[in-house]
Parts: sequence; C-alpha cells; structure tokens
Amino acid sequence: MVESRSPRSKKPAKLGIALILCSGVLWAPLPVIPFLSMATSHKAVLAGILFVGVQITWWIGAALAGPEAVRAIRNRIRKIFSRD
Repeated sequence: MVESRSPRSKKPAKLGIALILCSGVLWAPLPVIPFLSMATSHKAVLAGILFVGVQITWWIGAALAGPEAVRAIRNRIRKIFSRD
C-alpha cells in the first residue's frame, strides 16, 4: 500500500530549501568584510559569525529538505558553474 503525502509534510521540505538558499545568500557579504572600516578583530568576529550562520542554516535546511532535495540543489549549482 502506497501512502500519499499530505500537504502538511511538504512544509518542512519547503522551509529546508528556503534555508539552504538563505545560506547561499549569507556567503555574499564575506568578501566585502576585509574592506570595511573597522578594527581587524571586529572583522574577524563578523566573518566568523557569518560563517557559522551559513553552516547552521545550511545544515538545518538540509535536514528539513531531505537528501533528495539537497542532491537536486547541488546538481543544479554544478550545472550553473560547470564550463561544459
């Protein structure tokens, strides 16, 4: 017997995909941090916080989305950045 998925079970997967995409957006400010006018120690702390935030959002998103969704997202990213 095949169980049908209820619409309720799709919400965590969609949230997971949104978190994975959000983690990608959080990478954007990292290259700009060295050029900010603040103390080096503050830049290091800011970069560390962003990096940890990226990792937390990605791993939680991956757990919610499931392995199939993560694999699909990785394949799409590879297609975008491949030089074939």
